[in-house]
Amino acid sequence: MTAAQSSPIRSCSELSYGDEIEAWRFGKLLHRGRVNQTLPSVEMFWIICQRTGTRKLVDMEAAAILRIPTAPRDARSAAPPSSSR
Repeated sequence: MTAAQSSPIRSCSELSYGDEIEAWRFGKLLHRGRVNQTLPSVEMFWIICQRTGTRKLVDMEAAAILRIPTAPRDARSAAPPSSSR
């Protein structure tokens, strides 16, 4: 990722449900996923890990957080699948 493609996050309050993030520490990617829940009072948040599909707790003080831009979804892909009976 380049600086033009991502934006640094300095506070948990800047995050919203569904934001795509990367967490970096010492130049290594720790986690990548979508924000599931934020805990602004303790500067932590939960993501759904892109690699494993599991929920992970991320500490803002332990990693550099970047918001990753995502491609816009069209109306067909954003809507839940319809059930046919």
